[in-house]
Amino acid sequence: MKKTKFSERKTIEISIDGTRIDQIRLSMTDWRDIKGNIGSTLLMIGHKIKAKLYLNALCLLISPKIVVELYNKGILKQDKLAKYKIEIFEWSAECILEKIIYGDINNQVGDDIAVIFNIVSIPQNQEQSLNKFFLED
Repeated sequence: MKKTKFSERKTIEISIDGTRIDQIRLSMTDWRDIKGNIGSTLLMIGHKIKAKLYLNALCLLISPKIVVELYNKGILKQDKLAKYKIEIFEWSAECILEKIIYGDINNQVGDDIAVIFNIVSIPQNQEQSLNKFFLED
């Protein structure tokens, strides 16, 4: 079986504590129809998430709108010591959120925000599968 890079896959499957962030829906502002009823819309947008592994750090490049929604929904927490179980396809690790910056870990500024996690632990059976998912560009 040929190994593929993230950029060659159609859809990346990323979960944080069991919530698929690649399928997150944006909450839109409430609206009122002509009868005065208040409604709310959830909008799913076609957003791209890139993941890169740097030694003991995992960097997710995500749209700023999605990062805000991750905080609004409580998927990302304000607690700096909170641990997250992150799953990318079959790979998983326990991580702590280190920082959120514009651009990426190499200071390349773009439209996305880098959500950088420190990897705390990887299940033993997962260590061998790192190369399957994290290939150099």
